Amino acid sequence: MKKLLILIFVLITFLCKAQESEIFKYLNINEMKTKTLKELRIIRNEVFARKGYVFQSKDLQEYFSKQIWYKADPNSEIQLSTKEKGYINQIKNLEKSLLQNNCYCINCIGKQNINLFPLISTDFLEVDNSPDKFNKLKPAQVNYTDMNPIVNGNLCGGGYAWNITCFTNIKYQLMFYECHSNNLLLKLAVLKDDKSIDFIELYDSSLYDEDGGNIIDGFYDVDFKLDENYLEVYKIYRKRIDNPTEDTQFDTKEIRREITRYNLSENGLVIVK
Repeated sequence: MKKLLILIFVLITFLCKAQESEIFKYLNINEMKTKTLKELRIIRNEVFARKGYVFQSKDLQEYFSKQIWYKADPNSEIQLSTKEKGYINQIKNLEKSLLQNNCYCINCIGKQNINLFPLISTDFLEVDNSPDKFNKLKPAQVNYTDMNPIVNGNLCGGGYAWNITCFTNIKYQLMFYECHSNNLLLKLAVLKDDKSIDFIELYDSSLYDEDGGNIIDGFYDVDFKLDENYLEVYKIYRKRIDNPTEDTQFDTKEIRREITRYNLSENGLVIVK
């Protein structure tokens, strides 16, 4: 009998908590101000989750799928009340304010500086001549103490790394460094849960390889252009010009150019075809 009463008590407690969690609670502005950007994003999207919205973002899918009240409905037509719209706008304004005060990624800086994008290799390689963009990126620079060890190792004990996006579950870091030579290099590091999962060359040349590119037979350069959430990487094949003179003996011509386009999404790097 005693065991039965305990079981009934546990069951009632569980049902009460479940019922309580099914009730949506509007937070006031003071409660919102205690939340992080990540928490505010979840709170804002809970309005849609309560209506069965099917999320595309993997982290939101994982979070709401663990809530006992969440029932994804791909056929649901989301309609918001005036109160819900006002609540969402209030959260968005707070998120915007937090981003402006904590601008730790290139994309965020780009929203405050009209002329920042696109970023190209000369913005880094010719800093002495044009330091404007480079100086604007300082807030997004990753501290060495917070840097992934593999990323730090790639920098050869020097150089810079910047967060491109403000995503929390996946990070894209732009690396600018000099390694084993006087040649300045750029690379993209992709990290998930602060563990490096991929590296992409952004500025390099086969002439720098240990085997060395053959300028007579041809070689290739790597270059890039970074826009907000999009990246283009160019593999440019070159050859020495025909019948060079003394003044043009080091001149080359472009034979062809291969372009790979990437979307820097919050779920991972996506090749755009």
